Amino acid sequence: FWYFGAPELLPDSAKEWLYQHNIEAIAAVVSLSLYAGAFMAEDIRSGIRSVPTVQLEAARALGLGFVAAMRLVVLPQAVRTSVPPLVSQTLNLWKDTSIATVIGTAELMYQAAKVESATFKSFEAFTFATVSYLGISLAITALAAWYQHRYPPRSA
Repeated sequence: FWYFGAPELLPDSAKEWLYQHNIEAIAAVVSLSLYAGAFMAEDIRSGIRSVPTVQLEAARALGLGFVAAMRLVVLPQAVRTSVPPLVSQTLNLWKDTSIATVIGTAELMYQAAKVESATFKSFEAFTFATVSYLGISLAITALAAWYQHRYPPRSA
């Protein structure tokens, strides 16, 4: 939709600007951001809901306003429980970038296909792309494991 449909709803001057400034990348970023953002928002919401309401009530009883109570009491606890699903969504987003090849965005798999068609070395090109995806995924997972070890979720 963001590549084929949305530009048609814009004025002609905006369409011309988009087509001159790599609409494929813009559409890929917008669509993947909205897609992942919906899931991440739900993960954060469920993390906030996992904190007992008595925590917020106690903070409010001590004189903190709603924003201060959320910032100082609820959100630090919610972040600890939200990190694992957020990491999972981040990994899904990283792997979903390969979908952008469909609209011609020059991402990793697209570049591997270009190298393969120019050199006829498909095994090497796609092995490099696969190892790159694996390496970055493992780095994200290791960073999340370090965070979980350093800041484990606390139970009430």
